[in-house]
Amino acid sequence: MSATAEAAAETSAETSGRAAELEGLVDNATETRLYGWAWNAADPSERLAVELRLGDAIVARTTAERMREDLAKAGVGDGRHAFELPLRPEWTQRYRELNVVVRSADGSEAPLPMRARRVDIDPTGALARVMDATATAHRQLREDMQ
Repeated sequence: MSATAEAAAETSAETSGRAAELEGLVDNATETRLYGWAWNAADPSERLAVELRLGDAIVARTTAERMREDLAKAGVGDGRHAFELPLRPEWTQRYRELNVVVRSADGSEAPLPMRARRVDIDPTGALARVMDATATAHRQLREDMQ
């Protein structure tokens, strides 16, 4: 871990006084984007790193820092914990290998479950099949990690 990452992890741990409690969900999808939210319940001011992984490779990154009123109303920090990730057709063809993972400053990471609403933009049902298979793979990954 770099000195900067170590300092950030120490600051996060000192601020919250607790180990990271990573929570979140991929809760919407289109043919070209994944949408969701993630936060560290032990340190609500932290903005988590979000990675879209295809197998072992990170194919997209972002930070969960977008505002969503529904999150604020639900008590998920200040509501600034939403994210969106690009989704390319060549990645969805390998949907069993797709995972969304969040990482905190202390190095903790967790896969996010997918429960995305399906928008009727996929007349062939390909995206729905991809999302179903990805959700199944995420459930299996979570079980394997426990």
